[in-house]
Amino acid sequence: MTIQLKNEQINIIEVSENLFSDEPVSFSEEHGCAYLGGYVAKVCGQEELFKTKNDDSKDSSLFMMSDWMQDKNVDLGVGGLCYPRKDYHADLLKMEAVFKAFHSSHKHGLSVGCSREPEVVARVVQLLKTDFGQYNDLLLFKLVHLRTMIRVRTLKRILSDSKIESVRSKRKTAELQASR
Repeated sequence: MTIQLKNEQINIIEVSENLFSDEPVSFSEEHGCAYLGGYVAKVCGQEELFKTKNDDSKDSSLFMMSDWMQDKNVDLGVGGLCYPRKDYHADLLKMEAVFKAFHSSHKHGLSVGCSREPEVVARVVQLLKTDFGQYNDLLLFKLVHLRTMIRVRTLKRILSDSKIESVRSKRKTAELQASR
Protein backbone atom coordinates (compact mmCIF):
# COMPACT_ATOMS: atom_id res chain seq x y z
CA MET A 1 0.00 0.00 0.00
CA THR A 2 1.38 3.38 -0.95
CA ILE A 3 0.21 6.76 0.29
CA GLN A 4 1.07 10.37 -0.42
CA LEU A 5 2.26 12.37 2.59
CA LYS A 6 3.75 15.86 2.33
CA ASN A 7 4.74 15.47 -1.32
CA GLU A 8 6.68 12.28 -0.80
CA GLN A 9 5.81 8.75 -1.76
CA ILE A 10 5.85 6.38 1.20
CA ASN A 11 5.58 2.64 0.97
CA ILE A 12 4.05 1.78 4.33
CA ILE A 13 3.21 -1.91 4.55
CA GLU A 14 1.52 -4.54 2.54
CA VAL A 15 -1.83 -5.16 4.19
CA SER A 16 -2.64 -8.79 3.72
CA GLU A 17 -6.20 -10.00 3.37
CA ASN A 18 -5.85 -12.28 6.40
CA LEU A 19 -5.12 -9.25 8.60
CA PHE A 20 -8.85 -8.93 9.24
CA SER A 21 -9.32 -12.63 9.88
CA ASP A 22 -11.37 -13.89 12.77
CA GLU A 23 -8.45 -14.61 15.05
CA PRO A 24 -9.44 -15.05 18.66
CA VAL A 25 -9.19 -11.72 20.45
CA SER A 26 -8.42 -11.79 24.15
CA PHE A 27 -10.99 -10.55 26.65
CA SER A 28 -8.79 -7.62 27.67
CA GLU A 29 -8.14 -6.58 24.05
CA GLU A 30 -11.83 -6.70 23.17
CA HIS A 31 -12.99 -4.70 26.17
CA GLY A 32 -9.98 -2.39 26.06
CA CYS A 33 -10.87 -1.48 22.47
CA ALA A 34 -14.47 -0.92 23.54
CA TYR A 35 -13.41 1.38 26.38
CA LEU A 36 -10.96 3.28 24.19
CA GLY A 37 -13.46 3.60 21.35
CA GLY A 38 -16.20 4.93 23.61
CA TYR A 39 -13.83 7.45 25.15
CA VAL A 40 -12.51 8.70 21.79
CA ALA A 41 -16.02 8.96 20.32
CA LYS A 42 -17.14 11.00 23.33
CA VAL A 43 -14.10 13.31 23.19
CA CYS A 44 -14.63 13.90 19.45
CA GLY A 45 -18.34 14.56 19.91
CA GLN A 46 -19.47 11.65 17.75
CA GLU A 47 -22.78 11.12 19.58
CA GLU A 48 -23.98 8.43 17.15
CA LEU A 49 -21.03 6.15 17.98
CA PHE A 50 -21.55 5.74 21.73
CA LYS A 51 -24.17 5.44 24.44
CA THR A 52 -23.84 6.31 28.12
CA LYS A 53 -25.36 4.30 30.95
CA ASN A 54 -28.19 6.75 31.59
CA ASP A 55 -29.03 7.44 27.93
CA ASP A 56 -32.34 5.66 27.29
CA SER A 57 -33.04 7.40 23.97
CA LYS A 58 -30.80 4.96 22.05
CA ASP A 59 -31.53 1.30 21.35
CA SER A 60 -29.29 -0.74 23.67
CA SER A 61 -29.16 -3.70 21.26
CA LEU A 62 -27.01 -1.64 18.88
CA PHE A 63 -24.30 -1.02 21.49
CA MET A 64 -21.69 -3.28 23.09
CA MET A 65 -22.88 -3.53 26.67
CA SER A 66 -20.81 -6.23 28.33
CA ASP A 67 -20.88 -7.30 31.96
CA TRP A 68 -17.34 -5.98 32.45
CA MET A 69 -18.25 -2.50 31.21
CA GLN A 70 -21.45 -2.42 33.26
CA ASP A 71 -19.49 -3.47 36.36
CA LYS A 72 -17.01 -0.66 35.73
CA ASN A 73 -19.87 1.82 35.39
CA VAL A 74 -21.27 0.66 38.75
CA ASP A 75 -17.81 0.81 40.35
CA LEU A 76 -17.29 4.34 39.08
CA GLY A 77 -20.68 5.29 40.49
CA VAL A 78 -21.44 8.01 37.95
CA GLY A 79 -22.04 5.90 34.85
CA GLY A 80 -19.69 7.91 32.65
CA LEU A 81 -18.19 4.96 30.77
CA CYS A 82 -19.39 4.99 27.15
CA TYR A 83 -20.61 1.91 25.30
CA PRO A 84 -19.52 1.91 21.64
CA ARG A 85 -21.82 0.91 18.82
CA LYS A 86 -21.30 -2.74 17.78
CA ASP A 87 -20.26 -1.99 14.20
CA TYR A 88 -17.88 0.75 15.44
CA HIS A 89 -16.42 -1.75 17.92
CA ALA A 90 -15.85 -4.29 15.15
CA ASP A 91 -14.05 -1.59 13.16
CA LEU A 92 -11.97 -0.72 16.23
CA LEU A 93 -10.72 -4.30 16.44
CA LYS A 94 -9.75 -4.13 12.76
CA MET A 95 -8.04 -0.77 13.33
CA GLU A 96 -6.09 -2.34 16.18
CA ALA A 97 -4.93 -5.10 13.81
CA VAL A 98 -3.71 -2.49 11.31
CA PHE A 99 -1.96 -0.58 14.12
CA LYS A 100 -0.20 -3.75 15.30
CA ALA A 101 0.76 -4.70 11.74
CA PHE A 102 2.25 -1.25 11.16
CA HIS A 103 4.42 -1.47 14.28
CA SER A 104 5.22 -5.20 14.10
CA SER A 105 8.42 -4.75 12.10
CA HIS A 106 9.87 -2.32 14.67
CA LYS A 107 10.30 -4.57 17.70
CA HIS A 108 14.06 -4.06 18.23
CA GLY A 109 14.30 -7.29 20.22
CA LEU A 110 11.35 -6.48 22.49
CA SER A 111 7.98 -8.16 22.81
CA VAL A 112 6.20 -4.94 21.76
CA GLY A 113 7.31 -2.69 18.93
CA CYS A 114 6.82 0.95 18.03
CA SER A 115 8.01 2.70 14.88
CA ARG A 116 10.56 5.43 15.51
CA GLU A 117 10.07 7.12 12.15
CA PRO A 118 8.81 10.71 11.96
CA GLU A 119 5.09 11.37 11.55
CA VAL A 120 4.08 7.90 12.72
CA VAL A 121 0.60 8.97 13.80
CA ALA A 122 -0.06 10.71 10.48
CA ARG A 123 1.10 7.65 8.56
CA VAL A 124 -1.16 5.29 10.49
CA VAL A 125 -4.10 7.69 10.12
CA GLN A 126 -3.52 7.80 6.35
CA LEU A 127 -3.42 4.00 6.32
CA LEU A 128 -6.68 3.77 8.30
CA LYS A 129 -8.44 6.30 6.05
CA THR A 130 -8.21 3.90 3.14
CA ASP A 131 -10.27 1.23 4.93
CA PHE A 132 -12.26 3.32 7.41
CA GLY A 133 -13.12 6.48 5.50
CA GLN A 134 -16.57 6.68 7.10
CA TYR A 135 -15.00 8.04 10.31
CA ASN A 136 -13.80 11.63 10.46
CA ASP A 137 -10.13 12.55 10.57
CA LEU A 138 -10.23 13.87 14.14
CA LEU A 139 -11.58 10.60 15.48
CA LEU A 140 -8.94 8.56 13.64
CA PHE A 141 -6.18 10.93 14.74
CA LYS A 142 -7.22 10.86 18.41
CA LEU A 143 -7.57 7.09 18.33
CA VAL A 144 -4.14 6.51 16.78
CA HIS A 145 -2.45 9.16 18.94
CA LEU A 146 -3.88 7.74 22.16
CA ARG A 147 -3.02 4.19 21.10
CA THR A 148 0.55 5.28 20.24
CA MET A 149 0.97 6.92 23.64
CA ILE A 150 -0.23 3.73 25.34
CA ARG A 151 2.30 1.76 23.26
CA VAL A 152 5.14 4.16 24.20
CA ARG A 153 4.22 3.94 27.89
CA THR A 154 4.26 0.14 27.67
CA LEU A 155 7.67 0.20 26.03
CA LYS A 156 9.04 2.51 28.72
CA ARG A 157 7.77 0.14 31.41
CA ILE A 158 9.32 -2.88 29.67
CA LEU A 159 12.66 -1.09 29.28
CA SER A 160 12.70 0.18 32.87
CA ASP A 161 11.94 -3.31 34.20
CA SER A 162 14.81 -4.84 32.24
CA LYS A 163 17.28 -2.03 32.91
CA ILE A 164 20.45 -3.13 34.66
CA GLU A 165 21.35 -0.92 37.58
CA SER A 166 24.78 0.65 37.26
CA VAL A 167 27.41 0.60 40.00
CA ARG A 168 27.07 4.38 40.39
CA SER A 169 23.31 4.03 40.77
CA LYS A 170 23.73 1.33 43.43
CA ARG A 171 26.23 3.52 45.31
CA LYS A 172 23.94 6.58 45.19
CA THR A 173 20.98 4.51 46.38
CA ALA A 174 23.04 3.16 49.27
CA GLU A 175 24.17 6.70 50.20
CA LEU A 176 20.60 7.94 50.13
CA GLN A 177 19.42 5.10 52.37
CA ALA A 178 22.32 5.70 54.79
CA SER A 179 21.54 9.42 55.04
CA ARG A 180 17.96 8.78 56.17
